[in-house]
This record gives sequence, C-alpha cells and structure tokens, in this order.
Amino acid sequence: MINKILGFITNPFAELIGGWQARKTIAAQTASELAQAESNLKIAKVNAKIQRTKSQDESDISYDMQVLKNRALSYMDEVLIIFWLVVFVLHFIPEYAQTMQAGWVAINKAPWWFQFGMLGILVSTLGLFKLFRMWTEKKFSFGGKS
Repeated sequence: MINKILGFITNPFAELIGGWQARKTIAAQTASELAQAESNLKIAKVNAKIQRTKSQDESDISYDMQVLKNRALSYMDEVLIIFWLVVFVLHFIPEYAQTMQAGWVAINKAPWWFQFGMLGILVSTLGLFKLFRMWTEKKFSFGGKS
C-alpha cells in the first residue's frame, strides 16, 4: 500500500525527469549525428577534389601525349620552338632588349582572348596543357586582368 502511495506521488516526477532526460539524450545524439554528418561531408568534398585533380591530370597527360604523337606529322612545332628561341635570345642583345620589353608590356595589355589564343596555339602545338590549365586558373579563378 505504501508503495502505491509513494508511486502515486513520485511517478509524475519520475516521468517528468525521465522525459527530460530522454529529450536531453535525443538532443545530444542529434548534435553528435549532425557533427558526424558535417565531418563526413567535409571528407567527401576533399576526396572529390582529390579525384577531380587526379582525373584532370590524367586527362592533361593524355592530351599532351597525343600532341607529342602528332608532332611527328608536322613541322609547326619546330617553327614555334625556333620562334621562341629567337624571342629568348633577343632579350640578351642590347639593341633589342628595350624593344622586347615594350613588346611584353603590349602583350600584357592585350585582351584576355588574344592571350588565350596565343597560349592555345602553343598548347595545341607543343603539348603544354598543364601550363594552359595553370594560366586559365590564375586568370579566371583569382581575378586576373582582362
């Protein structure tokens, strides 16, 4: 009988405390699951970025290898290499150094599409796709000049 009376008095408090404890436990579990989900999302993003970079690098290498194979069919790569060698050497001849500097300033002021086209020709002829990707990422991702 005393148990029933004590139960009648204590049961509402026990249910109140038990319900509060259950809600507190559920809130803690939810917070833990959310933190784990956020952590998993960050890991998934990093893994996806790694996979994208690997895939991109493999694609770049494949492109460059095809360009190198195609070089055997054309003399354009030799023409471009000789041209760039002449440009390089002219920088060290005093009579041309100032003209070369002025030329670089002019190219730097050229519209982005002109620079893009020049680089595209080099990439498609000499197989420098990684260089092209670095230039475009710098130019368009980091707010380069147009």
